[in-house]
Amino acid sequence: MRAQADLVTRLADALDDLSRFAHIDPAEIDAKTLHEGVDLVDRKVWKELAAAGVTRIDQAGVPFDPNVHDAVTTQPASKPEEDHTVGQVVQPGYKMRDLLLRPARVVVLTWQGK
Repeated sequence: MRAQADLVTRLADALDDLSRFAHIDPAEIDAKTLHEGVDLVDRKVWKELAAAGVTRIDQAGVPFDPNVHDAVTTQPASKPEEDHTVGQVVQPGYKMRDLLLRPARVVVLTWQGK
């Protein structure tokens, strides 16, 4: 419980920033400023999550691994070397150290032998 409280405490600044951006009148901010603000919050959140041991599973081109990937569909591979590899990440997955929090939902390439 204490570790969870520490993580939430470390995320509090980023959550405050996100709340401020969520309540800005759209007429009072330009797209570039909004984009920069969201990017800042994203970097703050990932800095703290990385410090807590959280990593994102979001690479295409890697071998399909049922331990960290959930295949949502398949697509034909363009060459034999791509067989049974991740062609696209539909939704990233997350791990905390060695614990899988959520598998990545992926499109798996399969070689049809043409």
